[in-house]
Amino acid sequence: MPGCRPPRRLPVPAAGLLEQRCSIDLYALAKATDLQSLLAAVQGTPWAKVLAPLANAKPDRGLTAQAEPLMQEYRHRALVAGT
Repeated sequence: MPGCRPPRRLPVPAAGLLEQRCSIDLYALAKATDLQSLLAAVQGTPWAKVLAPLANAKPDRGLTAQAEPLMQEYRHRALVAGT
């Protein structure tokens, strides 16, 4: 088509770029199917401490509903600390 250019080639494949910039094992995170594998994927990162209270999560309340306040608090503290 006129005016269209082929996509610019990145020096590193996108997955490799993300892997270089993230402290989380993205492959383990993508394979996580339960709470234990999620916590294992974030082990050694700041998210491990943030999500640690989920080890006592109640399965009937929904994992996402229990994780969201923990992540919101972490983001809020990071924003306040940055100012």
